[in-house]
Amino acid sequence: GANEYLQRQLGNVSVPGVFQVVPKTDLNPLQSGGVKEYDADKKQTSAVDFLNATFTQDDVNKLGKVEGVDYAHPLYALSGTYIARADGTGKKYQVGQIVQNIGLNLDLAAGRLLNDNDKDGIVITEDYASSLGLAGQDGVNKKINLAYEDMRGKTVEREVTIVGVMKKTFLTSGQLYVSFDVAKGIAEAQGKSARFFGGIVRFAGATDATDEKVLKDRLQ
Repeated sequence: GANEYLQRQLGNVSVPGVFQVVPKTDLNPLQSGGVKEYDADKKQTSAVDFLNATFTQDDVNKLGKVEGVDYAHPLYALSGTYIARADGTGKKYQVGQIVQNIGLNLDLAAGRLLNDNDKDGIVITEDYASSLGLAGQDGVNKKINLAYEDMRGKTVEREVTIVGVMKKTFLTSGQLYVSFDVAKGIAEAQGKSARFFGGIVRFAGATDATDEKVLKDRLQ
């Protein structure tokens, strides 16, 4: 049924040894635990905080020191405005969600996935590519403008290169995946470069046979 389809979709995009780490919180607004003693050594996190950026670079640095981790980056919460062809032809299309490259195994229709060395790279969905007149292989290596608003409300356009076109699924609909330098640049422009939604970590050498519970326990 629907649950099996969801699990299949999640299995298709997940990569062994890659985790998103966010602050722990009790997301049940109807449940009260009463008055709790303040603990200076424990991050105080509420449901409201969960919807905002509470992670810091110190938190990311701690993740990078966990045994086996070879990659630790901030997980930015990014917002965009539109994308358009870089040559100025055609229409502008609203951006649903900008997602930094977190190592997902996206199902591609053309091109390749983003990698750690990419600069100004982007993976877009088939519907965006078709709307831009860059469907399939025709879109690979083409330049487009990704627009967003900075902290002053000014619209900024950044030229990026399409490295891949992903098939549309309910998990990726409306999403744009960008290389880390693009994500960081947008975060800085939007005043989100000091506090993050969470962190992204990757364990070296993880495979489908790796017991991920062991890796998750190291992140506790």
